[in-house]
Amino acid sequence: MIWVEPGTFTMGQEGLASTPKANPTHQVTITQGFYLGKYEVTQAQYEAVMSDNKEGLSATPSYFSGNPNRPVEAISHNHIKVFLDHLNSKMAESMEDGWEYALPTEAQWEYACRADTTTPFFWGSSYSSINANFLNYIGETTDVGQYSANPWGFFDMHGNVWEWTADWSGPYSSNAKIDPTGPSSGTARINRGGSYHNSASDITSAKRHDNLPTGRGNNIGFRLAFMPVKKTSIDPASGLVAHYPFDGNASDMSGNGNHGILSGTPNWEYNDGRYCINFSELGQLMTAPIADYSNNFSYTFWAKPTSSHDNQTADTSGIEGISGQSYIIFPRHGGDYGSGVGCSLGTNGVSIYEH
Repeated sequence: MIWVEPGTFTMGQEGLASTPKANPTHQVTITQGFYLGKYEVTQAQYEAVMSDNKEGLSATPSYFSGNPNRPVEAISHNHIKVFLDHLNSKMAESMEDGWEYALPTEAQWEYACRADTTTPFFWGSSYSSINANFLNYIGETTDVGQYSANPWGFFDMHGNVWEWTADWSGPYSSNAKIDPTGPSSGTARINRGGSYHNSASDITSAKRHDNLPTGRGNNIGFRLAFMPVKKTSIDPASGLVAHYPFDGNASDMSGNGNHGILSGTPNWEYNDGRYCINFSELGQLMTAPIADYSNNFSYTFWAKPTSSHDNQTADTSGIEGISGQSYIIFPRHGGDYGSGVGCSLGTNGVSIYEH
């Protein structure tokens, strides 16, 4: 595996008609380094982990089976979850506490694929059969590592097999993101990189494809990541339930996974008419990128509802993990409102605290 340093890049690609899901481009910052597989997971590696699985899954599922150094394929996202459970269990004693093998996020995948490049492919804008296994030049998978690596040393990021990522499929926004993990739920998971029979437009760094988690194909495999994973549950002792940056995507950045949903029409605003923390007509959490968060209005207080503030109760039915619980919201102009109230972390977002 190769260590990937934290950094910032432009995710997506403008001007490619074949990649509408890759628009709009947006800045993404990866704050935590991670390891990523130098190669796609091979048939031999998959079999070694899954040979004793009790779930009844084949340890040799590939259509192009019997080729130990080719990428494993014909595996679903759900199968990979079982693989990861087994791998992490087998490696538990040798792994540093708090780290685990996982699928890379879509952002981590593209960051590593681009490797500080901005062109459609890491090698440039033109292409030929010497660059990657695609366009049915060969008509099937090949052993991993047969084509040139990208500038960071990763092989087969373009072509050979599509690679599952951790993210649910969802549209991009133009807002800058920090460590994005995609939507909190969905119906399909993202694949990246294209495969041996796809066209050049399908193997670009920005190309997004998706499949049902149960989907399988002889051109879909995966690449392993190894990273620190924060598994924080809602802890009344520490108080923090969720933190939402003012970036317009309602993603919980506290590590608790209590993501909101961008939908509906905002119906809560400050008394001067400017939106801050918004809830749709269905009570789903939203943030409003149109607001000016550079002053004290970007501070917000949260608390459990009281009889004197019932009219300010916010329905949290659109937020995972705290559905059915209600919190009330107070604009902050400065000063201290006393105990029993949750305060935002600052001008960059709002936090919900349990009291």
